[in-house]
Amino acid sequence: MINALSLNTIVSKDFLTSLSAPSPAPRVLPWTSERRRRTVTTWMASTLLALASLPFAVSRATANNAPGVGPGSVIEFLRDASTVRVEASYRYRLYVQPGADWVGPPADGLPTDGAILFRDAGKAWRVEHTIDASRVMYFGSIDSSFDGDFTRIQHDRGEHRAVIWHSGEESTPLFWTQNPFHWLAIWADGSQHATGWPITRNRLASIPEATLDLANDGWTHVVVEGETVDQNTIVDPMNGLTFVLSAPVGKHDQLSRIDRFNSKGVLDLRVRFDEWKLPTWGEGSALTAHPLPFTVTVMGFAANGTPLYDVTLSVTDCSIDLPIPADELTASLEGAETIIDGDTNEPIQ
Repeated sequence: MINALSLNTIVSKDFLTSLSAPSPAPRVLPWTSERRRRTVTTWMASTLLALASLPFAVSRATANNAPGVGPGSVIEFLRDASTVRVEASYRYRLYVQPGADWVGPPADGLPTDGAILFRDAGKAWRVEHTIDASRVMYFGSIDSSFDGDFTRIQHDRGEHRAVIWHSGEESTPLFWTQNPFHWLAIWADGSQHATGWPITRNRLASIPEATLDLANDGWTHVVVEGETVDQNTIVDPMNGLTFVLSAPVGKHDQLSRIDRFNSKGVLDLRVRFDEWKLPTWGEGSALTAHPLPFTVTVMGFAANGTPLYDVTLSVTDCSIDLPIPADELTASLEGAETIIDGDTNEPIQ
């Protein structure tokens, strides 16, 4: 587990390594709507100036522009699989209180542990997470699901209260419900940046092919702390964000890190992907088996580089294209003493 001191060291070393580094040529996400085109026009000049000051690593080789398999292909795997089932342990630590009215866990750097189970099949999904009893008052123990059509359920098992909506999908705005593999798509999903909500499989399916193909080429060999890696810079003009994707040389479909910079060129989010290995793969799958990262670490930073929080999701079991019974995709209402109709806000029982 990375502590606050080592996180700060990571940021400082990257910055010091790259003070005089030229920025790799950015690749702009292909937003195509009229509103987004207007945003690109007004935004581009200031962003290109900001890119020049971003702390990228020192380039030691010419750009590797050969097209091929890249980070978009992993998103396609997750999108096209008939089923995805993931079990993971969860550890969250908060170092700085977000505000004076903060009612979440104390910023004591102590771990909040839990377990999460994700199930996806077609457009339907279910997320169950259980938090350490000594910290559950800060997070809740939630069982939520979406049937793929209209019905969404969220059962707070700690409060014995469930809410049922019949108005379509809307992922719950709970940071820790993010499927660890869906962090691989944060550079490509502009809607997530607008809502701040976790990415669902349906959101993966809505990402245009042009976006997924964008990061397959345009890579540059760079040196980070004495190690050569491949890097690609992706600009999101709609939200004023810049993503620097890092991967082992020649393995662009197995990202090691995504760094996100805000519109001022300040690093505010880093996601590390480690322990890439093959999950259990269904024999009847139409997809070619592909490794996935079994350890995902998310780190947030303040404007001065101070670590705000870190979250580690460690996958303990994963299967792709194995059948999931229908009843396992619906949140359980067992133990719910109050059930509310979310569309009318009236009690059902």
